[in-house]
Amino acid sequence: EDMGAKNDCWMVQGGAVGMSKDTTEADFFNASRAQIESTFGRYISKKSELGSTFTGLLVLDMETPFHPRELGNYIDPASDEYDPIKFDAIVEGFKMRIDVVRELVPNCKVGLYGFPTPHAHGKADSETEIRRTLGYELAAARGILDQVDTICPVLYQRFGSTDSKYHRIADYMQIGVDTGRSLRRTNGTALDVQPLLAFRIYNGSSAHNKELVPI
Repeated sequence: EDMGAKNDCWMVQGGAVGMSKDTTEADFFNASRAQIESTFGRYISKKSELGSTFTGLLVLDMETPFHPRELGNYIDPASDEYDPIKFDAIVEGFKMRIDVVRELVPNCKVGLYGFPTPHAHGKADSETEIRRTLGYELAAARGILDQVDTICPVLYQRFGSTDSKYHRIADYMQIGVDTGRSLRRTNGTALDVQPLLAFRIYNGSSAHNKELVPI
């Protein structure tokens, strides 16, 4: 902090709002607001820094059993997972959890992880990227971002110099920034865009997984 850097951001794992790694789809849909309030209430009770006076950024990392990048699968008729009713139910489940966080930590800035998560091939006109973008946009039109202050595109480096997609890093980062800037709340307002970056490469299939990102 003496050198001009500070950390006023909390990355909250999905388990704090009833979306742990072993959460099933049935668990997600059946969770009541009271259950999520209880789960998240227990979480913040163990974090003395979090509470009504916390004014920093609280990023919700909700990706199990539904990751934001998968939302487009449920509204694209060409997808095997096409199910618009399920899409709406997923969005409502996200919205309820965001609302609980807003209620219990009222002065924080709420951030949402994974909006967007660009595909690693870095091709904006690919079927995959178009489908993902459609999911973000329709979810936004359904109000998923209305109580969100900041969206956090997943732009950390996934490849090292010998990986085949190493030359795609700049492309997928640009897509993530551009898509993030294009998203709107239902009232037409834009959101802050705070990309999620890291000092290490994170990709289990990369030959450079966990290596420091080279300067």
